[in-house]
Amino acid sequence: MLLGCVMLPLLGVPLSPDEWTRLALIVAAGILYFGAFLTIGIAVSAMTVRSSSAFLGLLVFWIFAVLILPRSAILIAGRAVDVPSLDDINAKKFRYSEQLFAEDRQKMAGFTPSKSGDMRKMVEEFQKFMGAIGDERQKKMDDFSGRLNEERANRQAVQSTVALGIARVSPSVSFSLAATTLAGTSLSMKDRYLQAARGYQQTFGKFMLDKTGMNSGGGMVFRIRTGDAEKPAPIDTHELPAFVDRPAMLADVLPPALTDLALLALCIMVFFAVAHAAFRRYDLR
Repeated sequence: MLLGCVMLPLLGVPLSPDEWTRLALIVAAGILYFGAFLTIGIAVSAMTVRSSSAFLGLLVFWIFAVLILPRSAILIAGRAVDVPSLDDINAKKFRYSEQLFAEDRQKMAGFTPSKSGDMRKMVEEFQKFMGAIGDERQKKMDDFSGRLNEERANRQAVQSTVALGIARVSPSVSFSLAATTLAGTSLSMKDRYLQAARGYQQTFGKFMLDKTGMNSGGGMVFRIRTGDAEKPAPIDTHELPAFVDRPAMLADVLPPALTDLALLALCIMVFFAVAHAAFRRYDLR
């Protein structure tokens, strides 16, 4: 590990002080992980008479903690918490969209322009009417989609919490979660990216609406121009808003990582106490 840390700047991979601190914490988590299995091995050895029995018991424990428990936790959480699939969500959105369009067609059938006889004014009234019902339809659709997405996200969060809560009984899972959290590559990376993407989507939609009259929902804003009106200037690609994904900092990843680090430390203390008690009662005869 020390050789790897020395090689990083030599190979042109400089790390900031924040990243060096996170790397040191990952190494500390590895030491706790090693200590957890070390104390488990000492405890089991102190409670058995034959070394073959200790080896068999530790092998069974390792298979259960590293291979069986993490997969079982996912299966148990999947059965305990039902999460609607994306197909179900999209089907509900499609049915609601069809319902809204049917309602708008009835509104359009009942539209009656003013009897001024001015075709230009009648077109403007119709465009204003279409814009109003289009905005209302889009707002209803956005609210409905937001509720469905929020409900699915909440159930996914509950399912993930249940799965991780069960899997954290294994020291290997606690170490993996602590290391990935400190490295910024944990499950929260997806949530952080999606949150940044949603913010960029709003920024980009506002930019396109100002430049082209097209909103993010796909609707169009029609404008009637006179013959001598100037054509709109083409969009300069350099004006497009840039997407910025802010990386996770130490202050962001340390609080959630402390839970798994504390679980590893607790595992060491518990099995050290078990080993100490078993060793004191061990009959050397």
